[in-house]
Amino acid sequence: MFWREHSILPTIFEPIYFVEGRYYNVKYISLVKYTAKGAENVKDSPNRLDAFKGLCEFMGAKVGGFYLTMGRCDMLVILDAPNPETVAKIILATSSRGAVSTETLQAFSKEEYRKIVSELP
Repeated sequence: MFWREHSILPTIFEPIYFVEGRYYNVKYISLVKYTAKGAENVKDSPNRLDAFKGLCEFMGAKVGGFYLTMGRCDMLVILDAPNPETVAKIILATSSRGAVSTETLQAFSKEEYRKIVSELP
């Protein structure tokens, strides 16, 4: 795999990789929906967002973007994180509070996309 070939300390920081002189973290996109409990207390949502950002920083991740959305999801969160285990811990800790449910996706940059497609058989 591309990231394994270009990884720094691949067994410790697997998704962190070095490309063209820069270090990159893997990006994750979380599609977030309010639960009934979260919708009932929607005015507390900004405080929960601040707490979420604090949790991410404590866990070594960063909120790269946040959007209130219209449609099948209520919010979209972009996370920069060192590995999928960190994201899983953040999402489990957040979801266990009962205000939201999430679907989290690993995202690939356009450079990663081009590299992946170029290596197809």
